[in-house]
Amino acid sequence: MVDVGGKPRTHRAAVAEAFVRMNPAMVRRLRLADLDKGDALAVARIAGISASKKVADLVPLAHPISLSHVALQFDLNERAGMVRIEASVESDGPTGVELEAMTSASVAALNLYDMIKKTERGATIECVRLLLKTGGASGDYRRSEQSRPSEYSQPSEHPDTKPTVRGPRSDESKRGEATNRGQATKRGQATKRGQATKRGQATKRGEATKRGQATKRGQATQRGDATKAPRRGTGGRPT
Repeated sequence: MVDVGGKPRTHRAAVAEAFVRMNPAMVRRLRLADLDKGDALAVARIAGISASKKVADLVPLAHPISLSHVALQFDLNERAGMVRIEASVESDGPTGVELEAMTSASVAALNLYDMIKKTERGATIECVRLLLKTGGASGDYRRSEQSRPSEYSQPSEHPDTKPTVRGPRSDESKRGEATNRGQATKRGQATKRGQATKRGQATKRGEATKRGQATKRGQATQRGDATKAPRRGTGGRPT
């Protein structure tokens, strides 16, 4: 370990962040605290605070530090399918608190994963990094805001929820659709003509049938009349 006994005690501060990528629907459930295990954000906040005080147990060459303030904030981006965790740590001592801030954000992210892993095992923890550091002989440090992951403001690329992107239709697609509509119209017209033809044939057959029936009835009537006529003898008088 580095000897920090001779360093002056000054105010130190550090801010770190971590991202947890997940299904957008799970981000909504986190917002509503709709999980079997309870309020995941509250659990992650307590876990992050506790972790910041145990860095010396996790990092062998880190110094035990008395912290004066620890806070965590959660930014839920449902559209991007991400949760951003920001951990802020302060201390009055001889060494910086960068590791405490990064450990706090990391453990908070791990606890979020633990809370959602039953239905969201594909979630990922990304971009654990230092954003700000103040105090000490080395001076201040601030990460440029432009270096934030661009995908944070984009739709999620989570493996379970890849969005379907439809580009502009090509001229060939439009011509194909027009051709299909034209063929469908022609088939419809042909069908209508066929139906009209069938109805016309049926009408003609009906008329022919009626004429045939009328002819048969006329012939039958004539035969009946001939049968009813009186027979005449050889002399021309009725018999």
